[in-house]
Amino acid sequence: MMRDLPDAYIKAAKKKIQAEPPEPKIKDGKPVEVFTYFFYVPGHPNVVVVDLDKPLDKQP
Repeated sequence: MMRDLPDAYIKAAKKKIQAEPPEPKIKDGKPVEVFTYFFYVPGHPNVVVVDLDKPLDKQP
């Protein structure tokens, strides 16, 4: 089921990616696409999950 994400989550995710942007990758002298995944947990709109092995209160 697809839902709209809360503004608080989007704001927190943007803040996290801007604080630690992924390093650009180069292959054969050309930039390579880089993907970053964040996970949303309903009921915790301010938590951006990046490490599935860590509890919600220990997310980096």
